[in-house]
Amino acid sequence: MRNILMIMILCCAVIFTVAAKDETTKDDSGKTDKIRELEEQDRKIAAEMFKVRMELIKKDPALLKLHKQIIALHKELALKIDSKKEMRILLSKAADVSKQLEELKTPAVPEKSK
Repeated sequence: MRNILMIMILCCAVIFTVAAKDETTKDDSGKTDKIRELEEQDRKIAAEMFKVRMELIKKDPALLKLHKQIIALHKELALKIDSKKEMRILLSKAADVSKQLEELKTPAVPEKSK
């Protein structure tokens, strides 16, 4: 449950950071330093906001109930999307790629000769 919310928040922060970095390539170094400082503050604030959100959800029964409902709906949506033909094809391709990556990452065990 928490992972999904965390991923959504981090994705937003990453998108904002990437967009801001694209603009900094044209600016002077003083402005670039200020932008980096503000980006760092933004990341820290986003992390703190996530932490506070999770604490508030844990403490407030109404928020916890709503959070559980949202997560349940998200799971239901994911199951329905994953059951569609085009998504099953993509999931299969992703599994194949993951398997190939794992095989390449795992060191080959030399066979013992008799």
